[in-house]
Amino acid sequence: MTQPQSTQPFQEDFHGRLSSLRGALTNLLASSGMLHARPQEIARAFKLNKNLAWKIAKLVHQAPSHESLAFLPGPSGFRIALEALEAQQASPADLKAARLAYKGFQEMVDRHASDRPAMQLLLDSLAVQEGDVSRLDESRQLVYQGNSGILGIQADVRLASFFLAPNPEQPSLLDSATLGGLFGLRRFRPNASWVLSRNAGFDDDGTEVPTPERQALDPSFSGSGPSLLGDFCSKPLPEVTVRKLGKREIYELAHGPIGNTGEGDVSFGHYCRADLPRYRDANNQNGEFHVFFSSPVKTLLIDLFLHKDLDLQQPPEALMPLNFNQDLMHLQSRKEQDFLPLPEQPQLLHGERPSVVTPLVKRYPEMTDLVYKRLGWKAEDFRAWRMELSFPPLPATLILSFPLADQPR
Repeated sequence: MTQPQSTQPFQEDFHGRLSSLRGALTNLLASSGMLHARPQEIARAFKLNKNLAWKIAKLVHQAPSHESLAFLPGPSGFRIALEALEAQQASPADLKAARLAYKGFQEMVDRHASDRPAMQLLLDSLAVQEGDVSRLDESRQLVYQGNSGILGIQADVRLASFFLAPNPEQPSLLDSATLGGLFGLRRFRPNASWVLSRNAGFDDDGTEVPTPERQALDPSFSGSGPSLLGDFCSKPLPEVTVRKLGKREIYELAHGPIGNTGEGDVSFGHYCRADLPRYRDANNQNGEFHVFFSSPVKTLLIDLFLHKDLDLQQPPEALMPLNFNQDLMHLQSRKEQDFLPLPEQPQLLHGERPSVVTPLVKRYPEMTDLVYKRLGWKAEDFRAWRMELSFPPLPATLILSFPLADQPR
């Protein structure tokens, strides 16, 4: 069915119709002597369902917002409410005004969204544009549930931690270390897999650069293959496969048992010496770490540890572009990309040494201590920033970016 054409932008039309409806209901309650009555008093006076009376009171007294739609009764509920007021001798003129205002609001819904669920999506998006990103939480959680069923796998927590420090022998280069893990991992199909990590480097323009060979933090897994952390994985140890894609190596979790009996944890960690440039040049202005989202997870925990000698003067910035191809997103490639709303930004972990204790990963302090021990670092020489992101959307990439320093003369 063809809907009537809108003569006003959605925001103006919505707020105008909502104001008219709230005004009509306010006058109706005022003429009935119940404007300042509590919802339970309104329910008793007009013999209304308590929930219906609460909605009407909430719609009248709460400031109009993107949440107001949740308080608006459906057509049958609104009709019942007006009939109850009419039976108690409410003003005929006010009743007529309320019916007309409700009809106008319903016509506005038909014009812009066709139905109430679609209207709520419009309002949630509008709230995000105006800075209220909390409205995305419910949508993200619904997407998590849907993707878990479609992809056949999910995890409670995904860990991604990155460490950088100057190389002692080549101070213009940086040593790096990475910790990763999936905790509370469950499959719903035995052949469901998960990309654990990928090994690749590139300049700002996307030119791929060779990366040094990764060394396992756990000597038991040295050499080619996945760098598991045996002490932090469920037993029996998970099987990980390596897939080559050009110059890149992609590490994937192999098939496994389904349901609660197959639930477990997977942790890995590796490091590289003289891995990355310390100073900016014509091809690199920023240091970046990318976390790809291709499988559903309840919470992402991401930490960035930077040696104090790097003297970062501002917190790292977090960006989250859509990434349908799940490819590396260098600086040039994402200039025209859509960036998803991201309420969270990295927060400094305080303390003489960064305090990494979290209920999300119980043995996380032991994992970071392993990094310090393996690379000969001291925890107190680092500053750390943390982000926690609930129900990260798919497909996207979280990018932690920080400016590289100028090379001293």
